[in-house]
Formats: sequence, structure tokens, C-alpha cells
Amino acid sequence: MNNQTTRIGATRDEWSHFDLVLGVGSALLPVVANQKATISDRSSLKKIGKTPSKYNKEGHISGFTEWPKHHATDKDISDWSDQPDYGICVITRQIRGIDADINDPVLSAEVQAFIADHLGIKLPKRYRSN
Repeated sequence: MNNQTTRIGATRDEWSHFDLVLGVGSALLPVVANQKATISDRSSLKKIGKTPSKYNKEGHISGFTEWPKHHATDKDISDWSDQPDYGICVITRQIRGIDADINDPVLSAEVQAFIADHLGIKLPKRYRSN
């Protein structure tokens, strides 16, 4: 578990934005984003950063049990936003996402602009360095 102040996951402001501005708080879940963290021996989780997950009492990663049924509370979001290793997952019960894995930064910008232009709004985005 990350005990330092280094934030690998989402910021408190990002959690708040998804909860209060976008209004999707109940659809949020944590995902451990720290690639150096250890997956619990008791967990069936295979990869870090893709599936809803959290730290267990021993400080190891375990999958988030029955996550499709979970409806996040204000306390959940407050607790998760305090953990600097937790990124944000959004359950797509009512929310949809567009996944565009494009390595070319110029083409990626063009696709983002096209989508925003077509929908008439600028959507929140998540990206990686690669």
C-alpha cells in the first residue's frame, strides 16, 4: 500500500468531479493503479489497474467483491478519494464510454475533436502515456 503522499490514482478533485459535477457518484468504484503493489495470494485478480479493486487489511490488492451490484455511497467516495493509489472505475449501468486506443497523438487529437464536435460536448477523458 502506498503510505507516501505520492498520488498515482485519481485526485480528490477528480473523484468529486465525477460524483458532484457529472452526477455519477453511485456508479463509481476504486481500482488500484499502483503497478508496484502486490496482489493478495487469496485474490483471483490477475492484472493491476483494469478490474475494480482495493487494498485488503494486509495492504495487498484484492478484487472488489460483487462490484456490479455495488452502489457507492458518499462515505465510499470520501474513503476512496483519500487513497492515493485508487483510480476511478465507472460502472456502465447507465453510462457509456468510448474506447479509442490510438498511439498517434495527432490522430488521437483529431478523433477527440470529431467526437466532441459530433456530440456537441467535451467529454471527460482518461489516457495513458502510451
